[in-house]
Amino acid sequence: MKVDVYIHGVPKGQRIWKTDASDDQVITLFYGVGAEEQTKYLVEVRKSGSDKYCYYSMLKYRDVLAQDGRSGSYFGLTIRMDMVCTKIQTMFHILDLVYNSDVLGSIVKTDGERLKFLVTDFKDVESNCKRIVDKIMAILGQSVEGGDFIVISPSMLSDKGCLKVNLSEFSSENALAYIGQGGSVAISADYPSSQLAAYTKKKEDEVTNLRIQSQQQIENIQKDEAKVRQELEKRYESEIQTIQKQCKNEVDSIKAKFADVDVQIKRLKKEVEDKNRTIDKLHRNVRFGIGDTPYDTISVPHRKPSFVKIISTRILPFVNLLVVVVLFGYVLWEMPSDNTQTIEQISNDLSEIKEKMALDNNVASVPNANSITQLDTSKATLLQSVKTKDVSKTDKTNKYSIKPHTTNNNITNPPK
Repeated sequence: MKVDVYIHGVPKGQRIWKTDASDDQVITLFYGVGAEEQTKYLVEVRKSGSDKYCYYSMLKYRDVLAQDGRSGSYFGLTIRMDMVCTKIQTMFHILDLVYNSDVLGSIVKTDGERLKFLVTDFKDVESNCKRIVDKIMAILGQSVEGGDFIVISPSMLSDKGCLKVNLSEFSSENALAYIGQGGSVAISADYPSSQLAAYTKKKEDEVTNLRIQSQQQIENIQKDEAKVRQELEKRYESEIQTIQKQCKNEVDSIKAKFADVDVQIKRLKKEVEDKNRTIDKLHRNVRFGIGDTPYDTISVPHRKPSFVKIISTRILPFVNLLVVVVLFGYVLWEMPSDNTQTIEQISNDLSEIKEKMALDNNVASVPNANSITQLDTSKATLLQSVKTKDVSKTDKTNKYSIKPHTTNNNITNPPK
């Protein structure tokens, strides 16, 4: 039987001290596995090259510092055999004993709750390493016998996985049975016990079942909610349509009412405009009838003149002028020739009358009854003035002097 010892770890990078000159890749796999255990015992069957070996390792992972204080290091002590020792628990006791008696204090030391390397390479303490190997071989020779070893079978290499067992519940028989099925066994006080594991598994199963039940309840609630929503939508859909139809009818009715109001407003506006035109027409007729508007500000609509209007506006002024001329000639005929002052006075009066008549003749409007009356009054005043002149004899030749009448013969403008 071949037995080799490996001292390995990361004092400053991974370092391996071994009794066998050949390289073993299995030892290099202990570094960088991200383990969290403070102390772990591992038994596994592995193939290195063409050879098959059983490895018994004691590993320190948690809170291990390199020689320079860098965290993330580990320390390992491994026994490799080409057979399987059935006294697995004895093998771990040997590793634990050698670690506490020869490794601790010479290669590593405790630093509070942490473990720190004292060296940067195991070659620096090679004598200590050899002493560790010798002590392991001596204790191993005293603790096991030939009958405690079995040959490595092909089934042990099937890689079933790693079984984690609490240190207090570990037994070599159970571990050996699992190794025979192709698995590896890890033992640590950090692993939960079987009772705790069973309790934990029970609680995990309960949580899983509760999660499943809760998910099922959530799905049922969602289904019920969707069903209720559909029922409510169906129930109120007809009511909503009815309300929408009523609202539409009311809106259409209001629009129709407003349309009728618009028609009525337009009709009333037209009636108001017609009334206003009628009122304006009446106002103009009233002003024309009573003469309260000056002739030069009256705007008479263009209409075809009647026969009476033609006589009153065009013929009557000429008749009046003719009468005045005849009267003037008569006065001149009857008056003495030397009454020059009286004749001049009468001429002035006639000139004023002609100007008034010309002014009246130029106004293109309906003649006012008051203006015609004033013309007649002016003519009567003139005739009366001529007839009632005070004739006084100024000398014995019977010359007459006609005194002007005190009455104002000027024709006044129509009242405004």
